[in-house]
Amino acid sequence: MAAIAVVVASHGRLRVNVSRSTLITGCAGGALLVAAWLSTRGAGFTHLHAGSPGLAEWSLVVVLVAVAEEALLRGVMFTTLTEWRGAWTALIVTSIAFALMHVPMYGWQAVPIDISVGLFLGGLRAVSGSVTAPAIAHAVADLAGGWLA
Repeated sequence: MAAIAVVVASHGRLRVNVSRSTLITGCAGGALLVAAWLSTRGAGFTHLHAGSPGLAEWSLVVVLVAVAEEALLRGVMFTTLTEWRGAWTALIVTSIAFALMHVPMYGWQAVPIDISVGLFLGGLRAVSGSVTAPAIAHAVADLAGGWLA
């Protein structure tokens, strides 16, 4: 997936913005996703500590996968679909694609929540004008899902 993002970026379809407002938007989006996740699973959770075996490697892979997914979906696909059919089409199609990508991991029962998360990440893309905010939010949410599971 990361290789796809690099190839795609070289074709000018990936919009990356590393401004302070985009970073804040991404972090705030990630915090909202984590808060929503925590509110659905109850108050109790166990926290993995920094010395957990394999935590650093797992964290790196999680971030790379989240960023690659966002580069593909909210980067290339979103830009292409927006230019072709408009932002609403881009938002809907990339959200459905996001949900379908996660079926093998979470099953069909998770499709509604994954579409919702896809819409949220697509909204971050639309508001920020860049793939940076949804990539940060996605990575933060995925890391929290492992660290706080």
